[in-house]
Order: sequence, then C-alpha cells, then structure tokens
Amino acid sequence: MSTSVTLLHFEDCPSWQLVARDLEALSEELDLDVERRLVDTPEAAERWRFRGSPTILVEGSDVFASGEEPFGLSCRVFQTPEGPSGAPTRQQLRDAIVAAPGSPGRPQLDEIDAALAAATPELDATGSALALAIYRRLAAGAPARLTELAADIGATSEDVEERLGSWVGVFRDEEGAVVGFWGLALPEMGHRITFDGGPTVHAWCAWDPLFIAPLVGPATVETPDRVTGETISYRVGPDGIEGASEDHVVSFLDPGDGWEEDVIATFCHHVLHFEDGHTGRRWTADRPDTFLLSLDEAAELGRRHADRIAGESVGLRR
Repeated sequence: MSTSVTLLHFEDCPSWQLVARDLEALSEELDLDVERRLVDTPEAAERWRFRGSPTILVEGSDVFASGEEPFGLSCRVFQTPEGPSGAPTRQQLRDAIVAAPGSPGRPQLDEIDAALAAATPELDATGSALALAIYRRLAAGAPARLTELAADIGATSEDVEERLGSWVGVFRDEEGAVVGFWGLALPEMGHRITFDGGPTVHAWCAWDPLFIAPLVGPATVETPDRVTGETISYRVGPDGIEGASEDHVVSFLDPGDGWEEDVIATFCHHVLHFEDGHTGRRWTADRPDTFLLSLDEAAELGRRHADRIAGESVGLRR
C-alpha cells in the first residue's frame, strides 16, 4: 500500500521545490503517492493547518510539526545538520516518512495486534470474567482479594489462585491480594487514570488506558510528555477518546520476535504519549526499536485488545 504524502506550499517560498525534488527521488523506494497543493489564503492555511511553506503531511500528519508554529502564510525553517534551512535534508525527509504514523515503513496494526495476542494468555469464559473482576476492583482503588474475586465469578479461591499463578504480569501484596494486573496498578506508575466515581489509580504505560477503559468504564487520563514535561489529559468514553488533540502520538516497541515476560521493563518503558510527532520523534530518534502510532491507531489496538480480554464475557462489561 502506498504512503500518502501531501506537499503544501505557497509560491513566495521557493524551498518547497527542493522538497518536491527529494520526494520524487524517494517515491519509488518508499512507494509514495505524492500530491502537491498550493495554499494561497489565510483561510486555506487555517483549514490545512499550514505551519509554513513547505509543510509535509504523511497520511495527514505534519511530520515536522513542533506544535508551536502558528498557522499562516510564512516560510518555514527546518533544523538540519548543516544548520537552519528552508527545507529538511533528504535523509531527514526519508526518516520522517518511515517513522510517521500510518507509514508502511513501520510495523502495521495487524502485526502489532498479533504480537499483543501472542503475549496474552488464552482466556476461557472464566478467565475473562476473572480478569474483568480484577480490573474493576483495582479501578475502585482496592486490592483484589482472592475470596472476593472468587465470589465475583462464582469460583473457588483455589481455582482463582491456580489461574493467577499461571499468568505473567500479576503483582500481589504481602497478603496475596492483587495490586497490579495487566496494565493497571494501585502503586504510583507515572500514568494516572481516574474512572468515573472512583479514586485515581495508575496505568503501567501510556497505551493501557486505551484498552482498560473500554473494559471498566469511562475514565480521565493524565500522562506526561516525557520530552516537554507537559501533562497530557484526555478522556476515554463510550464513544472513544475525548479532549485529545489529533496531533497526539503514542510510541510503541517494535514487536520483532515478541516481547519478554518482564513486560514493564521490555514494553511499558517504551510506550509513552506525546503532544505531537515532533516531540515523539525526538524521543524515538535514539531508540531504534521504537516507532510512533497516531492516537487513533493506538485506540484501535486498544479496542482489539479489550475484545480479546473480554472474550465471550462482553456482557460483563459496565
């Protein structure tokens, strides 16, 4: 599948022609479908979120946006290895296209979803019911005790103990109650998630709220952009994500041959939320095993993962 690239420009800034030349040179290698579009009015600049000429959109995302440039008819300046320039270098352009959300140059959603499935235990109806019961008790701010879980799903404490002992990613306190489970935890983890009517608990990584909220109920999420230090806030509701910018991206770890059992060390430390692709790329630049997803892509993976955990117990969701 070709990658859609739109080159936005206006005639008073001739540097767009350098980008057009480089896109033509990269077109066959990267299988690009390139469109050039003239932006010649302030209204068009606002409509296209035009941060100056040239602007390069890959699958609709401005791959060089910092989030700080105003929209308008101006000439854009890019930071290159040779210093400020009216156009990125060809290598910068290539790297940005390959790393962009939606680009075939990075793992696709089906591949990522398959790796997530492989890292998740196969659950029968009782297993799904147990997982949902744990999430709900943790979301309410309390450790999930074996006797309570057994009562929740109509099983024995021994059966619950056996299942918990066979699952990776279950963290328990000194009394044996579950305090951390598959993306949700009572101890501080850096990503705050507050379910409606409940206390603040914590997600292991920035992606986790996108599959846990569909299982438990609407929630407000607060997570830091690790580059800017700014707090990103949004809600996950019945109709999807609310209050987030379309510029938001989520970093992900390349599935490669799969992830190790220590999911927090090998996965969660690589999965973060960023205000836009510019800050996301600053973080992934030194981490070759990571790439960026748009927030919509991350949410789609979340929906798939929630369905996988719920299984036939969909009716048990709130």
